[in-house]
Amino acid sequence: RPKTVLCGSSFELSIDGVLFLCFPVAPRYGRRSRADATTTMFNVVFVTKPPEAARAPGLRRGAAGAVVAAGDSDSEGDEASATAGSGGGAAGGEAGHGRHGAAAFAATYNAIAAKLAHALDHEERRCGYVTRETAVMLDLKDEFAAGRLGVPAGSAVDLALAFDNPHLVEACLRRSSLARALRRVFLDLAAGQAVHLMLNGWMPLSLSLRDKSPHPSTPIRPYNTLLLLEEESAVLASLPADASPQLRKLVEVATPLKSFHDMQALSGIPLAQILRLAAHLVYWDKATIAATITKHSTYKVAPTADIDPTGPLAQAFQKKFRSSLPEILSQFSLMKRLHERMVGMSREETREFVRMVVWLLQRGFLVQLHTHVYLILPADVALPAAEGSGPDRKAAVWHSAGGRPFSSFPEITQSYLRGLADDEAVVDTFARLVPYFDGRFSLEEMMWREGVARAALVNVLREFRSVLVCCAHESKR
Repeated sequence: RPKTVLCGSSFELSIDGVLFLCFPVAPRYGRRSRADATTTMFNVVFVTKPPEAARAPGLRRGAAGAVVAAGDSDSEGDEASATAGSGGGAAGGEAGHGRHGAAAFAATYNAIAAKLAHALDHEERRCGYVTRETAVMLDLKDEFAAGRLGVPAGSAVDLALAFDNPHLVEACLRRSSLARALRRVFLDLAAGQAVHLMLNGWMPLSLSLRDKSPHPSTPIRPYNTLLLLEEESAVLASLPADASPQLRKLVEVATPLKSFHDMQALSGIPLAQILRLAAHLVYWDKATIAATITKHSTYKVAPTADIDPTGPLAQAFQKKFRSSLPEILSQFSLMKRLHERMVGMSREETREFVRMVVWLLQRGFLVQLHTHVYLILPADVALPAAEGSGPDRKAAVWHSAGGRPFSSFPEITQSYLRGLADDEAVVDTFARLVPYFDGRFSLEEMMWREGVARAALVNVLREFRSVLVCCAHESKR
């Protein structure tokens, strides 16, 4: 058992390639603590294998055995281990993209162990929960060794000390809420899911392997939308009892057909609060931020899509929509806007097709393509010497990391560009948008940043089509 000086903080131990991530706790009982709360120390341990450096472009979730070891005051050397599961290896799914390697892997599990340990410490000091539950499991261990759990004593004595024996584990799960809670933590984390439970029917506890670091680098825009990854009823049922009413309201009004601006008008919730609540749902794997589905939306089949016609997702699609998944996906092999795909459909067929698109987006079958614009100037237009590539250049492409204002162009270049359109309003709009014509910004981003209507932007693209090249690809913003 860890020494008392190690209690209250995380520590790691590696033995023969097996990593033990621990958070020991020494409860400090107050005057109001129960008299039968006698545990002097307990330890939350995750047993796993560290991620291999060769396969760690991102943090991988591991299937770890969650263990709580508790020692009582009468015999500090005697420990009761309540095991929730055992195993190793990868459980699939990335926990994050911002931090890499063994350090990030360990930090994630250490944070979960600390949170679980603090919750157990609270319940132990409040009502002696850990003492009571470990006593139940120790009694079951003795009954198991004596053959009173339906297993012959003679054949089970050698296995009595092994807490991963299926008979003893099943008995612990039936009688101990702590064993059930630890098993829930293990199974949900191993499956790559967030954990939401009420510890001892009193303490709400939420755990996740998701790395928080990627979120600041993926800002949420008001023109984006919230795409729920589960049915609305399932998301509402998963929220804790004391969840914010605004969070429930957002889930109820959320639809990928409406932007966050639209949701603000529908719900009456301030936009800043809506964005915070949306980030909360994204963190807990209940939703994702997506581009609002409009008639201008363009989709293609995702490279990682499971297109096996006999797979479970294809069967689920067939059952839900009475249509063939490969046949529907084949419609997205050509680049067309959504409204072009729905030409000739009745109102009901259009609604059903949109529902299909939402279903495919939720399960990662489709990715949206965004239009990005490049400014390309002909060779006979004078450019700064630093921008050219010699007298034989045939074209020059403007690239500027921070955006290049129209006023920074040479006078001859400005005159050439102004002569491409007759409407002065269109020219002024073009001048405002020039810093975004380097391929880094989608049309929606330009419209939001500059407050430009789509019709005005379309006019710019049409009038300056001789120097503007539009490309459709996944947006990196």
